[in-house]
Amino acid sequence: MRAIASLVILLGCGQSVRTEARPSPAEDPPRERVEVAPTPEPEPEPEPDDPPIVRLALQDERAIDRAVEQALAAGDLPGCVVLVGRSDGVVFRRAYGALQVEPSERPMLPDALFDLASLSKLFTAAAAIRLAERGELDLRAPVDPVLPELAGHGITAEHLLTHRAGLKAVNPLSDYDSDRDASMRRTLEGAPDGPVGTYRYSDLGYIALGELLARRTGQPLDVVITREVSEPLGLDATFRPAPLARVVPTERAAHRGDPPPIIHGEANDPRAWRLGGVAGHAGLFATANDLGVFAEALLEGSWLRPESRARFSTPQSLRDARGRTARRSLGADMTLRAHGWSERSFGHGGYTGTWLWVDPEHDVYLVVLSARVHPNGGGRVGPLRSTLGRLVHQARARMRGPVDSPIRLGIDVLRENDFARLQGKRVALLTNDGGRARDGARTWQLFQRRTDLRKIFTPEHGLAAQQEGAVRNSRIGEIEIVSLFGRTRQPTPEMF
Repeated sequence: MRAIASLVILLGCGQSVRTEARPSPAEDPPRERVEVAPTPEPEPEPEPDDPPIVRLALQDERAIDRAVEQALAAGDLPGCVVLVGRSDGVVFRRAYGALQVEPSERPMLPDALFDLASLSKLFTAAAAIRLAERGELDLRAPVDPVLPELAGHGITAEHLLTHRAGLKAVNPLSDYDSDRDASMRRTLEGAPDGPVGTYRYSDLGYIALGELLARRTGQPLDVVITREVSEPLGLDATFRPAPLARVVPTERAAHRGDPPPIIHGEANDPRAWRLGGVAGHAGLFATANDLGVFAEALLEGSWLRPESRARFSTPQSLRDARGRTARRSLGADMTLRAHGWSERSFGHGGYTGTWLWVDPEHDVYLVVLSARVHPNGGGRVGPLRSTLGRLVHQARARMRGPVDSPIRLGIDVLRENDFARLQGKRVALLTNDGGRARDGARTWQLFQRRTDLRKIFTPEHGLAAQQEGAVRNSRIGEIEIVSLFGRTRQPTPEMF
C-alpha cells in the first residue's frame, strides 16, 4: 500500500484570531456535489506584502461569490478579479474562473494584468491634472501652441477632458497606416467636425489629450503616465507589458495575422495598437490592486491636492447635439447613480470588460476586471457590474475597519514560503470552508494550486460547511473528497 506522504490539518485555521464572521462559499448547494476542473499546471500564487485580514461579512462575501459564479456559468465571461475597498485599504479581493481558455486554460490570478481599454482615460486625465497642479499645463488655455493641428477653434485641455472638443468619436483606421507621428498628424488635422462645447464621447479627444501631454512635457506619453501616476503610487500599470505570464489575453483579431491570433500583451483597441500600443484613450494594462491603490489615492492622500481630487467627483451637466444631458466630471463618467451610489460617485469602464467606480461620499470603491471578449469577442460584464454595485453598497454598513494583528495563520506561513515544506510530497488536507488565509482565500484552493493535493478530508457539514446530516464522498476534478461525517467517522488505513 502506497501511503500519502503528508496529512496537513488546517481545519478552520483562522478561527482563533479573526473577530469577524467567517467567509463561506458562493453557492448554497454543498460544494461536494460541484465538480471543478483541477488546475493542470499550477501557477505561482503572487502575494501582497501584507495581505489584509478579511474585512467583509459572511453574507456579503457569499453574495459576491454567487453573483460572479452565476455570470461564469452563463458564459458571460471566462474569469475576472473583483476588488472592493475603502480609503483605508482593501476590503475584499478575489480571482475567479480562467485567465485564459485558449490556446489552453489557465486559472485567473489575483495579480493578473488586464487591458484596461477606455479605463485608461482615467490615468490620462490624472496625469493632466498632476501637470496642471504644478503649473505645467493650463487646462483652460487654448491648445493651439502645442497642438497646431487643432489651432483656431479655441479648444482647451478641459474640452478634451470632458469630450467637448467637437471631435469625432473615432476616425478611419486607414489614418494610422504610417508611422506614429504621421498617423497622429493625420488624426488631428481637419478637426473638429462639430461645435466646440457640445458633448460627444470621443476617443479622438483623449488621443489628442495624450499627444498634448507628450508634446508639452517633451516625453512620450507612456513615460508621462509612468512618472505622474504609476511610479508615485507604486503601480504595475504599464503600456506594452512583458513578460506575458500574468497578462490576460483578449480576443481573436482577424486583421492582425493569418491565422488570426488571439491578442495577448498588445492593445486590443485598434487605434492604440496602430499607435504602437501607447495612446491617451486606451492601451494601458493594470492589475486590480493597481486600480485599488489608484482609487484610494483619489479618495484621500497627498498624491493629488484635495481640490484636484474633487475635480473627479464634481459633476458637470453637459449637453450633446440632440439636447440630451450627460453627467461627467473632469476626466470621469458619472452616470451611475443606482443602488445607493452617491451623486458624487465616478469612474469608467472599458470595452474589454473592465470597470472602476469610486464613491467619495460613502468612502467605497469597486473594481471589476475581466476579459469578456476572450477568446472570440462577445461576452458581457454589464449585468455583473450592476449586481456587484448593488451588493457592495448593501454591504457598506457591515464592512470592518483594518485589523492590526501580528498573528500569522498556518496557511499564511506556508504561502509565504511557497509551500516549500510540501513540495515533492503527496498531500491530504483536513479542512472545511472555515480554512482561510489572511486575505480570505480558501485553504484547499491554495493547496490545489501549489501542492500535489490528492485528497481532502471533511468534517461535519462538509467542505462547504453548510450541509446537515450525513455527508457523501465526492470529487473536485481529480481530488477525492472524503467525508468524515458519513459512513466513516475517521480515516481508514486504505484511505492513505
